[in-house]
Amino acid sequence: MSNLVGKWKHVRSENFNEYLIANNVNFVLRSMMTSMTPTLDIQQTGDEFVIRTITMLKTREQKFTIGKEFEEVHWGGDTKKSIATMEDDKLVVKSADDPENNPIIEREVIGDELVMTLRKGDVTAKRYFKKIE
Repeated sequence: MSNLVGKWKHVRSENFNEYLIANNVNFVLRSMMTSMTPTLDIQQTGDEFVIRTITMLKTREQKFTIGKEFEEVHWGGDTKKSIATMEDDKLVVKSADDPENNPIIEREVIGDELVMTLRKGDVTAKRYFKKIE
């Protein structure tokens, strides 16, 4: 079982607004997203993961199996095919359709924090979470 499993509370971000701009997220949605402190609830059964991103406004749920394509709903509501892989101890999710031009999200535990690294082109952001359960 992955060390990512559990509940994690957002504590800080680096370059997140710039990452959202690179993904063409509008100002209103960007303002909301940068001010929220989400909780991640990550569950794993074998190669199957469920990641819930919980905020005061809504809960977003992703279900996927490592190595298999899945439908992912992005911020604007559009749906894209993505694929998740485990690379060392990192959970990596990238576009199955166009991995070079779409975001790449990596989640890994470093010390006592879950670090989520988000990449789009030459823009990189990081979000840090502390385990609460």
